[in-house]
Amino acid sequence: MHHHSDPIDLPVTDSGTTTGLQGQQQRWQPESTPGTFPIDGDTLTLVDAAGEPVSEIVIDGVGRYEVVGEEIVFTPEPTFTGEAPTVGYRISDEAGHHATGEYTPTVTAVEPVAEDDASTGGPNQPQSVDPLANDEPGTRRCRWCRSR
Repeated sequence: MHHHSDPIDLPVTDSGTTTGLQGQQQRWQPESTPGTFPIDGDTLTLVDAAGEPVSEIVIDGVGRYEVVGEEIVFTPEPTFTGEAPTVGYRISDEAGHHATGEYTPTVTAVEPVAEDDASTGGPNQPQSVDPLANDEPGTRRCRWCRSR
């Protein structure tokens, strides 16, 4: 008698997002739901575009994704801001069934981006001039001072 006809519930896992400040590491822990077999937390891994497990994903000018324990950790480049590319991950149950999800970190700029505006003093802007700025001290005489 064989039980291969019994349906096996596959594990499922979620997709997540995190938001952090520029230059700060972000961490996210997937919420996986076991099917017939328990989830094996040690199997959490990133996957590349072909779905193959990789220990880390490094994107030039963006940052590094890696698995630390049961979390996915994103370390942004110091200059990167905005939404980082979504990466895939995979976690498996004790029978080797895989569940896949995605993770997308977003980096918030610490300072607002400076937009060009007119406050830099264009050619038609009035320039304020201090008429006394180039006078040497002591050369102005006051009329009401007593001469000695």
